[in-house]
Amino acid sequence: MLSKSRKAEIRKTIDDFLEGRDLKKFTLEKIKEEIGLFAIVRDEGVFPGCGAIVFPVKDYYFIGIESGRQATPLRIAHELGHIFLHFDANKRRFRRKEEILSGYQEWYRSAVKKQPIKKSSILGDTDKERAEADYFAKYWNERLNGIDWLRETTVEKIKGGLFVKPKKPKLYTVRLGLSDHVLGYKVLTPDMKSLGLRGNSNIIEYPIQEWVFLDTSCVREGKQDFGGIWVTKTLWRAKQLERYMKEKHGRETRTFSAALDKILYFNLYRIKTNGIHLLEKVN
Repeated sequence: MLSKSRKAEIRKTIDDFLEGRDLKKFTLEKIKEEIGLFAIVRDEGVFPGCGAIVFPVKDYYFIGIESGRQATPLRIAHELGHIFLHFDANKRRFRRKEEILSGYQEWYRSAVKKQPIKKSSILGDTDKERAEADYFAKYWNERLNGIDWLRETTVEKIKGGLFVKPKKPKLYTVRLGLSDHVLGYKVLTPDMKSLGLRGNSNIIEYPIQEWVFLDTSCVREGKQDFGGIWVTKTLWRAKQLERYMKEKHGRETRTFSAALDKILYFNLYRIKTNGIHLLEKVN
């Protein structure tokens, strides 16, 4: 049984995500990349007895549907609940890493190597996770009542290696002056300073409508935390970071849209750059 406070948290997660969207035109297909969903797949014998399941693969997720089962709004929304509630940005469920790796390796052997799957090695839901995903699915479909949000969704057959090398995520742009720049969102303290997460001791104060650049000697390309200024790729990810700072650290934050200079690294969630120009406050 979920507590009232946990139910409220789940509702807020969905409300925050749907805020400002045209729900009449809302489809899963349009938000797949934003939430990291690469595809919904079905393959004979790959997911026996599971009904549906979510796996993290590289920087993406996929939802697998057991042969003979339908991709219904409740079933798909249940798996979306796991993506929203039970996986973090590094694609690790809030349980033992070994379970995730074991389950993924078993899927890989079956889907790619075409070897028999061992049901006992598939990562199952805990009772709490199942209840939370069920409530997520219920409220998600209440918010989208009367909307066929799966109308553009296709269920694909698994092909060997399809999910091992997924496509590169998109970057969005914004016009600044006479140039187009990659768009990101920077979450700051109320006094306009960086948050200091991930052990970052280089606290920078950011003015509005001015460029801030790292010294060239400090810039490093690649996914390492050091050597760049990090921003979130979407406003929704910025909202998640705001909530994390509030709930885990008790700190208020401010979020600004930003134009970025050179892109040093990016994935579905974050962008690393050498320079940033704050545009306007968005929260």
